[in-house]
Amino acid sequence: MRYLLLLTLLLSGCASTKPVFKKGPRGYNVVDVISSTAFVVTSELPPRTESKYIELYGIRAVGEECKSRGYDYFDFAVREPESIEGYCFKTPDKPGLGVEFSLAGLSVRPEKFVITDLNGKTKTLLQVKDEILEIEGKVPKNVAAIKAQVYRASMTNQKTLDLKIKRGDDEIQIKEPIALFKNSTMGPTQLDLLRSRTD
Repeated sequence: MRYLLLLTLLLSGCASTKPVFKKGPRGYNVVDVISSTAFVVTSELPPRTESKYIELYGIRAVGEECKSRGYDYFDFAVREPESIEGYCFKTPDKPGLGVEFSLAGLSVRPEKFVITDLNGKTKTLLQVKDEILEIEGKVPKNVAAIKAQVYRASMTNQKTLDLKIKRGDDEIQIKEPIALFKNSTMGPTQLDLLRSRTD
């Protein structure tokens, strides 16, 4: 549902003049970062292309790249409109921390990551209003960095992440379980919608 809302917002603001969708120069390029199922898509579109369209183009590139690698499901994290991390999955389920951040945490370069919702996660040491300071000893720069940490951990069958959090005035270390979220990726339906808006 969240992806449908995001796509609706992005699609509603796209320009009518659209660059041709293609892999390569004046399109998009892909570099694997963790494995063949985790990569960065970089869009090379004309300078006057709207940032919302560039982002939409990059999200479609993630979906197309996963499809070409034999995966029907994908997720993404926006570093910048022209630089998007992509993750491929065989099923619509994905690993995650299972939390939502304040709107400030969703910006490209947030000041902090304050948890606003645990999304019904039952095995957790986190609480609403906790601020994530570090994940696996690294200060997260953006949501893309958090997704990358979770993805890397899940690739090695790690069951928890070492987090440093701020709760009230206290800074504490915890081992937070990684959750598996059912039907939480984008799939063929969303890819078709992206295609219809970027062709």
